[in-house]
Amino acid sequence: MGYTLVANKKDPNLVDYYFYGGALDWECSKPLHFVIEFNGNKNPDKTQVEQRMALGGFIYEVSKHLSIDATFKKGFSDSTPNWGIGIGAAIEF
Repeated sequence: MGYTLVANKKDPNLVDYYFYGGALDWECSKPLHFVIEFNGNKNPDKTQVEQRMALGGFIYEVSKHLSIDATFKKGFSDSTPNWGIGIGAAIEF
């Protein structure tokens, strides 16, 4: 959970907003994880509806310091994209 303060009030439609999320990580096998996440936030543009989406995907631990992931996300409100995909990597030092 969090809160974002909009400091520049030049546009009266932009307001401070909160955000929230929760995630689960399940280790399918030693290097492979299945993850799901749900998140949302009050849109900073007060003329728009709240943004809500879910994400699911896999993380593969290549080594102790490197992981790669692939995800699919689905939006559940008019102010979020209907769907999306992502790929990425995490390097830990």
